[in-house]
Amino acid sequence: MNDDALNKIYNNLNSLIGEYNDFPETKDADDAFWKYIKEHAMEDAKFNMIDFQSVLYDVMDHHQRQGFIMGFKYACRLLVF
Repeated sequence: MNDDALNKIYNNLNSLIGEYNDFPETKDADDAFWKYIKEHAMEDAKFNMIDFQSVLYDVMDHHQRQGFIMGFKYACRLLVF
């Protein structure tokens, strides 16, 4: 496996795909995460670790799903001759 080639794609996917931008559901998850942080963690309000983990894992899940889909689409383009 060519790790250098994979790292080049992984680290530069946004510049390799012209129409690259966040999916609406990813942006929504990001917004929900930062809203939670501003309302609970940054303001010294009552902090609930379970709620925090829920919004954190949700945003991570959406970013990983988006990355997989975009990477898979790019990989399929590489296979077309």
